[in-house]
Amino acid sequence: GSYDWLVPADLALGSTYFIRVKTIDSLLQDDSDAFSIIKPTITVTAPTTGTVWVKNATKAITWTKQGTQDASVKIQLYKGTSKKLDIALATENDGAFDWLIPSSLANGTNYTVRVATLDGKVTGKGAEFAIAAGRLQVTAPAAGAVWERGLVHIITWTSEGTVNPRVKIQLFKGTTLKSTLAASTENDGSFAWTIPAGQALASNYKVRVKTVD
Repeated sequence: GSYDWLVPADLALGSTYFIRVKTIDSLLQDDSDAFSIIKPTITVTAPTTGTVWVKNATKAITWTKQGTQDASVKIQLYKGTSKKLDIALATENDGAFDWLIPSSLANGTNYTVRVATLDGKVTGKGAEFAIAAGRLQVTAPAAGAVWERGLVHIITWTSEGTVNPRVKIQLFKGTTLKSTLAASTENDGSFAWTIPAGQALASNYKVRVKTVD
């Protein structure tokens, strides 16, 4: 009623395999349900494409795994094709690792994280992301928001890392700068803006918050 089968390493991958068991005289037989043959994989799920991670902050590198593989992994940071550092020489292959981003790393884009089993049989490469000294993120107005002319609305943002204490706030329509709402205001995460009664109606406005430096 059982048979131990070592799946050949060179067997083609696929999802339409089935097992047939029949008597030697072929009078009786039965087929298994369809099943898949896979190879072990690691998929890095964070950082994601376009993420900006700030130096001196702790961020979670995450990954998923499929198939039987080594219980430990190493985690490496690359910039382009150049390895910059070993984030972890050996850690559990449990899908997550908290990384304190060193302040010594250069600001820039095209960083990637690689997670590889210690036996070298399985490697996963993550998406490109950026490392910066600081970061601003506008939280309001949000996508699809409708703000009424003549009323006070609160522009909000978050800041992370080493960031100048004052910011400039600008209003764009598409890619065109329409006005400066504040040439210099405190980087405290909010700004009350009274929309002029004569502001042109449109659906492609956006607010830009940037440090005065």
